[in-house]
Amino acid sequence: MKSAFIYLAVIIVVVLIILFFIIRGILKRSKQSSQNDVNALKPGKAFYEIQFETEFSPETQSKLETFLKEQKFRIVDQVKNGIIAYSGKSENAALKGWLNSDPMALPIRLVCKAGSTGKLILRFDDDYGFQVLNATQLEKFQQLNEIKFKFYAAEIKKMFEH
Repeated sequence: MKSAFIYLAVIIVVVLIILFFIIRGILKRSKQSSQNDVNALKPGKAFYEIQFETEFSPETQSKLETFLKEQKFRIVDQVKNGIIAYSGKSENAALKGWLNSDPMALPIRLVCKAGSTGKLILRFDDDYGFQVLNATQLEKFQQLNEIKFKFYAAEIKKMFEH
């Protein structure tokens, strides 16, 4: 009888942990939709920035938004000075652990904006959420995220090459 209560308690704790991550993810996505200034967003722990020779124009922005929608990114509405888009869900990665996740399934944020010269700048940030990483872990985290960052950077670069 005592072991049945222990198993039941373990199951309840596991369910509560899973619910915590799901609710945290839902709240995080609702907060993301209210962030609408690309310059106010700080880089993530893992990030990658690239500048293109393409001017950041309404046409460029439209092409990027179309591409991002095709890739199933969530695009934040009413962004003042660029594009903010999210891919992946942090709760899925958190439940698996970032070391055990497929790099292409890791949650990222993409910020598209005009640089000081008017050229297109893309900044990819991790969107994993809170984590404490030592120097070795941070390096591995950066390497793992860069796989997805560089994949999308290459795809976007192809789009603007003539």
